[in-house]
Amino acid sequence: MRPINETTDRRPCRPLIGPEVTRRRFNPHTYWRMDKQSFTGGLRTRGFNATSPFARLTLVDEGLTVRLFGFVYERREWSGVASAQRVIGGLLGSPGLRIALRDGKQFVFWCFDPQLILEALRKRGVLILDSGDKPPKVWFLKRSE
Repeated sequence: MRPINETTDRRPCRPLIGPEVTRRRFNPHTYWRMDKQSFTGGLRTRGFNATSPFARLTLVDEGLTVRLFGFVYERREWSGVASAQRVIGGLLGSPGLRIALRDGKQFVFWCFDPQLILEALRKRGVLILDSGDKPPKVWFLKRSE
């Protein structure tokens, strides 16, 4: 074997992100976002309940988007979100979270791990209401006492 010549035989490590990536031209209608989090679940609105997987909650730095059957149900900036609270369904005890908006509108997003979504909302500055050990039950978007 011949010795490795530092200047000619050794290849430099290529970075995973570099000039090749930044030179690519991207479609202006598509984008790549590292801040985007998306969750699939169900949705309860006034007089309507959709089970999982027919709703999607998407969180980005600008705000949140809720889609129902693929259509935008609600889109708000973070300043328009008043609070979020962990809840359970009144009949079957399904886990979820109630999101209240500043204009008084509210909805429940049913999901298997509401704590994960609550942490993501907390990081974005949303007020999280403490449910304690026993979260309130939701019957038609009203808390049972």
